[in-house]
Amino acid sequence: DELKTLNYTLSQINERYQTINDYTKEIIFDWDFIKDEAEYSLTWWKKFGYDPILKNLSKELPKGDFVHPDDLSAFQKWIKTVYKNNINSKEEFRFYTSENNYYWVRIRTIPILNEKNEAIRLVGLIQDINDAKIKEDALLQRADYDYLSQVHNRSAFETKVENLIAQKEKFALLYIDIDDFRMFNTRFG
Repeated sequence: DELKTLNYTLSQINERYQTINDYTKEIIFDWDFIKDEAEYSLTWWKKFGYDPILKNLSKELPKGDFVHPDDLSAFQKWIKTVYKNNINSKEEFRFYTSENNYYWVRIRTIPILNEKNEAIRLVGLIQDINDAKIKEDALLQRADYDYLSQVHNRSAFETKVENLIAQKEKFALLYIDIDDFRMFNTRFG
């Protein structure tokens, strides 16, 4: 009787998991550190169009074949951090898709610990944040660039100069004073 109850409870848990898995746009994954294997929800394939890395993750993931080259260093650092430390994490990267482009994703992870307080698994969620990032970049573009000339506005220019000064890098600055520019600017925008 106890075995039947346990089997029923387990089937209920599996059914709930499968329902969540089927109706979410997020990718759920579970990385077993001991076996060095992972399981992913089917959403991975739907989103990226190729199979995820399932075995030898500690060796294969740092290669970052599916990570944007500009994000690879940060991704490798993140992998080392989550693999060695038992901390929750949240990071953003661009992942390659079979459509020959990259999507922004946010990865949230929670370590599963053993009785010695050592991480033995990592459970996580990969969220598609691509549309939000595109909108954010468009807003930053509008905030930092003059609409008409498409050059940095004064605020963005000052920020860049302040950053260069703070980094103590050598740089040159050319200042041009155009007589009666106000009249030209007023007339032509």
